[in-house]
Amino acid sequence: MRFTKSVLFFLVIIFSGCSKEQLLESRLQGTWKIDIYTKTIYQDNTPLLSESSSFSDVGTFEFKSNGKGSYNLVKDLGYGAYSGYGEFTWTNTASSVTIYQTGSNKIFQVVTNSSNRIELEHIVENFYLPGHSSEFHYSLDEFISLVK
Repeated sequence: MRFTKSVLFFLVIIFSGCSKEQLLESRLQGTWKIDIYTKTIYQDNTPLLSESSSFSDVGTFEFKSNGKGSYNLVKDLGYGAYSGYGEFTWTNTASSVTIYQTGSNKIFQVVTNSSNRIELEHIVENFYLPGHSSEFHYSLDEFISLVK
């Protein structure tokens, strides 16, 4: 009987741990270096290389436990991307991170979630690209790899 209670207690402790949502939330908290930032703009499903870019060691993102955060970028990432310094609020689910700024929000899908690397992807299907023909369909794919 005593053995059964011990095993039951142990199983309750194991299975009552953090949810995936809570795990991602706690992992995000802190300052992250932007290891890789890639922005790809597609014109009718074909990469538009003149408007696409990939950078490494771009700057930092900070996620605070109170749902606020900031980014500080040392490189210009081009149209439709984050630039300079900015503040935001954020929330997450088990599989996504939403960053809210005045007048907009971006929902990033979590590609990788580990204690030292988080990778996020944001896709915009109907992307407006100034100075380009409206005859084409444009989309934007942002990929951010964050490391501790």
